[in-house]
Amino acid sequence: MSIDKKATRQQLLDWIEEDQDALVDFFSGFVAQASPNPPGDTRNATQYLANWMTAKGIDPQIVAPQEEMPNILAVTDGAGPGRHLVMNGHIDVFPVDENEKWTRGAWSGELADGAVWGRGASDMKCGTSASIIAFEYLSRIKDHWSGKLVLTAVSDEETGGKWGTRYLLDHHADECVGDCVLNAEPSGLNSVRFAEKGTLRVTFRVETPGAHGAYPPAAPMPIVSLLI
Repeated sequence: MSIDKKATRQQLLDWIEEDQDALVDFFSGFVAQASPNPPGDTRNATQYLANWMTAKGIDPQIVAPQEEMPNILAVTDGAGPGRHLVMNGHIDVFPVDENEKWTRGAWSGELADGAVWGRGASDMKCGTSASIIAFEYLSRIKDHWSGKLVLTAVSDEETGGKWGTRYLLDHHADECVGDCVLNAEPSGLNSVRFAEKGTLRVTFRVETPGAHGAYPPAAPMPIVSLLI
């Protein structure tokens, strides 16, 4: 079967244009679902996403090794064998300190001045929303592409990922280990990242004569001793 790629691309663009207000409402509602981590209770936000996906005909799987930190896993197979793309985003966001002053509520999801406001609007509920929306549109036209498309929306990114992406990689490798991962963390055209090597945490023990903190020249600094 011959696929008109130009017409298919235009169909996607038309859907986005037609659905613009509804997509903004979806994103706004997501921001309004408080999901600070710590403490890490993302159940309401996760359910919000799952309900939206279900209404769109998608069957999201809830993977919750920790009850309060559920993850979403969804899979769409294309028309035949091909490459495996994983879309990854996180639901949890940085917490809000009680002393922070917000012009608009941290969990308001308010649409004002051409933007949606609230904690996590940038990092990374916008990117996660974009991945979910893209997954839904591409699922509509799965007969037009080959391969496998997987969506992972995780609830443990801000505190290390043990119960989020790490857990999915360890326990759902067939779905979550693909040929390429697309992660829409906030960046920009000048900072597109092709890969990250992860983190290396090392503990050093340095022995050096001590002195009172008010008199730094009285003894060699441990950091300087380490570098030398």
